[in-house]
Amino acid sequence: MQPTCCTMVAKGDHVSSWSRSKPLTQQSWAVVKANTYLLAFPVTGLLLALIPLVVFGGIAAAGFLAHLAVVGVIAIVVALFAINICVTLAAAGAVSAIDAELHGTDASLRYGYSKAFGSFGKVAKWSAIATVVGLILGLVRGDGTGNAGAVIIRAVLAAAGGVMWGLITFFALPIIMLEGRGPLAAIKESAHLFRQRWGMQLTGGIRIGGLIGLALILPGMALIVLGCFIVGNELVLGVLALVIGVVVLLVGSLLLNTVKAVFSVVLYRYAKDGVSLAGFNADDLAAAVKVRG
Repeated sequence: MQPTCCTMVAKGDHVSSWSRSKPLTQQSWAVVKANTYLLAFPVTGLLLALIPLVVFGGIAAAGFLAHLAVVGVIAIVVALFAINICVTLAAAGAVSAIDAELHGTDASLRYGYSKAFGSFGKVAKWSAIATVVGLILGLVRGDGTGNAGAVIIRAVLAAAGGVMWGLITFFALPIIMLEGRGPLAAIKESAHLFRQRWGMQLTGGIRIGGLIGLALILPGMALIVLGCFIVGNELVLGVLALVIGVVVLLVGSLLLNTVKAVFSVVLYRYAKDGVSLAGFNADDLAAAVKVRG
């Protein structure tokens, strides 16, 4: 599942975006609880991604150790592309299965992946575009060295570019999988849907899953940081904190990615057809993209 999320406060609406995200997250989670097999998509995507990570990561390491930097760099780029394909295939399968479930058709892990691999060419092209954009944003961000002012400016530009890219392409994968469009047409249609539904004054991403972040993501990261600090003096406690932190972070990421996948389909159907599925509130969906007041 590729894609990020937001809550929107429309002009004149002073309701906190985090307050808006709560019912959206709860309703998305209700869909996941009713179809727990959806959690298998990010898990299998992660497992698939380990294959190119190990293979091409090993080639990259060997290349750098042999002072063949070109080989190492090429291997890293190929690894990023292959990993992106694996993760995107899982997300594409989830999108297909979620849409079927929301429209009253029983789906499954096998159903989702059959749809994803049936659109492998489009998914691969979309992954290639996403990989290139990610590399460009990485180049803009730089390695954090040099003049402090320049480092800050580059980081801000890269972050802003990442947010806007994530926003205008938020519907790209649903469009590819549910409408059969190619990636370039999907990007164009995704941007058009945002302009049509919410206008041009977009100010941020789509915030959803804040509850999961507070309950699992942040505690997991805190435990990892704590473990790193104390492992030198308290080996057992440090390792235990690291292990628990990693597990909590992985569980949180798993739940968050699945919830986001549900929401991406629901918001897409709302933006395209004006319908709110699975008990979602139309006003909350209308307020799901932050715009300038």
